[in-house]
Amino acid sequence: MLQSVMPFLEEVDIMAYRNIPQRSFRMATLTLRQLIGASVRWRMGATTQNSPVAQKTSYFGKSPEYFIESVSQMDAMARASRMGKNYAGITLQHYQTVSLLTGR
Repeated sequence: MLQSVMPFLEEVDIMAYRNIPQRSFRMATLTLRQLIGASVRWRMGATTQNSPVAQKTSYFGKSPEYFIESVSQMDAMARASRMGKNYAGITLQHYQTVSLLTGR
């Protein structure tokens, strides 16, 4: 599906939610492969929302230090990837819990 809509996209937010950066990238592999060579900007997503699957997907309940270190690692991995030239940053889902987690 992504291939068919890619000519019409300006940007893609990849919401491959996992609370370990390497797992997020593993979940996003197919999408990233499809974006290679396209000039579509992309962002990598993270969530801090509590949910029934939060233990695997969310940074909810993690320490602020772990969250910041993980998001920084995710950012570094994205910049170093073959798609780094089209990388536009991290996107966060559920700002209310980001504020609670970071105290900001």
